[in-house]
Amino acid sequence: STTANASAGAIKIKDTEHGGSGTKTRNSSLVQLNDHKTSDKDGEGSGSEMIAFKTACRIVISKVMTILKYSVEIRRQSNLEVYDKTNIEHLLISLATAFIHIPDIHVTHLRRLAVFHASEEHYAEAGHCYLTMAQVYSSLIEGKTRNHDTLAEETHGSTDAGKGTLSKDLHPLRLQVCRFLKLACEMLDHARLYEKCNHTYMKLIPMLNLNRNWRELSLAHKHLHEVFEALATSEEKNNEGRLLGCYYRIGFYGPMFGGRDGREWIYKKPLVTKLVEVVKTVKHVYEHVLKLPVTVWPDSSDVDKAAVRDANGDGKNDLHILQITYVEPFFRDTEQGSRCSWISRNTNISSFVYSTPFTKGKEPSRNRGVSVLEQCKRKTILTVETPFPCCTTSQEVVAK
Repeated sequence: STTANASAGAIKIKDTEHGGSGTKTRNSSLVQLNDHKTSDKDGEGSGSEMIAFKTACRIVISKVMTILKYSVEIRRQSNLEVYDKTNIEHLLISLATAFIHIPDIHVTHLRRLAVFHASEEHYAEAGHCYLTMAQVYSSLIEGKTRNHDTLAEETHGSTDAGKGTLSKDLHPLRLQVCRFLKLACEMLDHARLYEKCNHTYMKLIPMLNLNRNWRELSLAHKHLHEVFEALATSEEKNNEGRLLGCYYRIGFYGPMFGGRDGREWIYKKPLVTKLVEVVKTVKHVYEHVLKLPVTVWPDSSDVDKAAVRDANGDGKNDLHILQITYVEPFFRDTEQGSRCSWISRNTNISSFVYSTPFTKGKEPSRNRGVSVLEQCKRKTILTVETPFPCCTTSQEVVAK
């Protein structure tokens, strides 16, 4: 239709890396597209076609605006001297999700995230990014194979020519899967996730055999030998020194925290990062970002949000508070039997627990100085959506 052609021209957006001209062009294009979406007189065809077209335009505009917003924010934060690097992780994940319907671009942003993690020595997270990329192309292989089989059934048999064409189409996808699985193995080895590395090679080696890639098979077996040697040595020492990270609950309270205000997050920190280091670093980052003083809540008791909102009794938002608490992995009774090994108790973790002392009948602020015999202990369990380690080093708490 006339509307479709005009809109197709409108969304040819000029992408200027710096300066305001690119932004003006993008905004102008989006305005034109929105005008075409809401205009009936420019359209041709049936009413149902116009409704479908307007719906498609609405989806396109939403995705484009989301992509532009995240891209600008990534660039803005990257130019800051001090910033919360977990924000970059979540912005890149959001970009990848926005392009999930376009596998190559989806993988491009996941690769950016993997490179970012590797530069920060977050090898476990980089490895999981590469595993996700491999899964994207594996899904494409499965989809193409399923479509071919369905077509063969409908045509009462498949020709040799059809099988040859399918094999030719799948070959570059298999190479991509092998490539990302190999990178995942390297990252997982650096992260000392030897068992996960072995599991990944169990997927990679059959594909290398299928591709008859003998040189890569030789290198894979050599690396796997080194991984098993490292794993055997580690277990002989009862996994001493094999530290996969520690976890902290960080709560944000104050209007300047924006979307994080009133929410809690679990942060994964490398090796044995001490509480005092985390407090110092996070406080410094957010004081620099907000350009305001930030207060650290002194204990793990619940933050009085009303007091935070009006600390001086003048009806204004006065305080910006961070609450930082060390948390430990928590396993429910139903999980105890399946988490007997060291690796199973240090990976695939989605629940965490911390303890808060309290005295019955007294306010939390009055617990100090009370005899230990009078105190009780409250355990709080926090749950995140995706088990750690995953593609990010922080996740929002989804259940408490």
